[in-house]
Amino acid sequence: MQLHSSVLDLTRNFLSGNTLSEWASAKLEYLSFNVNNLTGPISVFLGYISTLMYLNLETNMFSGTVPLELGKLVNLQNLW
Repeated sequence: MQLHSSVLDLTRNFLSGNTLSEWASAKLEYLSFNVNNLTGPISVFLGYISTLMYLNLETNMFSGTVPLELGKLVNLQNLW
């Protein structure tokens, strides 16, 4: 999947299931999954969106630990 926008706001879209590995190829600066029904572990592939500055995962039903790959987000300024 090729995304050409730097902002993807999926807040309150009633999404369910897991986050997808396809996000790893996106050139995003802002990504919000706030207030959805996402479940399972947080995808390690989010850690490969090297341009990401803002990531909002709050108000979901994730399980497990925060993946170490999120530590690769050297441009990250805000994580919710």
